[in-house]
Amino acid sequence: MNEAAIQLNNMSAEIESMLFRMILFKGITAIVLLAILVYVIYKLIEYYENKDIEIKFSYKEKNKIDEREEPKL
Repeated sequence: MNEAAIQLNNMSAEIESMLFRMILFKGITAIVLLAILVYVIYKLIEYYENKDIEIKFSYKEKNKIDEREEPKL
């Protein structure tokens, strides 16, 4: 009985350390991916600010462009 309790304690300690390592590595991976994403977005914004291109997020302008004239018969 005593040996079984000791083995269960050892197993629970191993599981706790495994979960801690897994959460730690997933956290580090998430932080690295987030940093890469922020860097790429920053570079894209910097690139488009240097260009003479206006980026407009307007549905009215988009609809005007998408409207097609009906062909005249």
